[in-house]
Amino acid sequence: MASYHMGLKMRVVCSSLIYNKILKLSPSSIRKSTPGYIINLLSGDINAFERVGFLLHMLWVCPLQAVLFLYLVWTKMGVASTFGIGFMVMFIPVYVLLGSILKKYRLKVSTRRDERIRLTNELIQGINVIKMYAWEKPFAEIISTFRKLEVDSMMKSTYLKGLFTFNEILIATSIFITIISSVLLNDAFEATAVFITMNLFFSLGLTVTTFFPLSIAVLAEFRVSLKRISAFLQSQEIDFHTKSEDSESAVAITSGFAKWDEDGNRNTLTDINIHIKKKSLTALIGA
Repeated sequence: MASYHMGLKMRVVCSSLIYNKILKLSPSSIRKSTPGYIINLLSGDINAFERVGFLLHMLWVCPLQAVLFLYLVWTKMGVASTFGIGFMVMFIPVYVLLGSILKKYRLKVSTRRDERIRLTNELIQGINVIKMYAWEKPFAEIISTFRKLEVDSMMKSTYLKGLFTFNEILIATSIFITIISSVLLNDAFEATAVFITMNLFFSLGLTVTTFFPLSIAVLAEFRVSLKRISAFLQSQEIDFHTKSEDSESAVAITSGFAKWDEDGNRNTLTDINIHIKKKSLTALIGA
């Protein structure tokens, strides 16, 4: 429970950081960070902190439990247990591979959802023009296309998560292989040893094929969410200039320049020189 509470605290802290960052974004960053993108961060990506707080410790607890269970199974079934255990351990790299693939699909889902929400937001803002020119169907088809792409990525991600439920078949197969191997090796064993071995295998399977792969999948999703949140928190902020009380000008710019995009190579305006006196009325005319 302590790790779960830690995950909740991390989620609350990140939510506060995102809200505070929104108030400090520069105009160029506001254009890049659409409302849909921010909503997706607060409603989807931020939940990864809660899950990773609960399952992160399983990455080191599960291997220790696995070693202990392996020793106990060895004491009960001897050499025959290595065949069943080997069959179970053989699937660990498969789960690790599934975790890395799941990370890619998680990124695709987030990116396509951001794009769909952005388009929907633009459609709502320009609904008057769309209604005037009767563009409802073309724009609805565009949004439906992005929604289909998003759902397609979500379905593939869900199918991959479904493969993690293969543990029940995997556990039963490992027990079957162990017992058959013991019979073929002519090892003497009692019914009590078989039932104890079955319980140990179920415990081992729960650790190796459930919690450990699940923690890998959650960690993969957390890395994607953390990367997206970090990119947003590193966005350009408003540049606050120090105000001089001794200056005679209310606004003073000398050899200044301006551009629409902070990352742009070309300045929109150059050689800006202006001095506006205090308590004066100034108008800018022209385009």
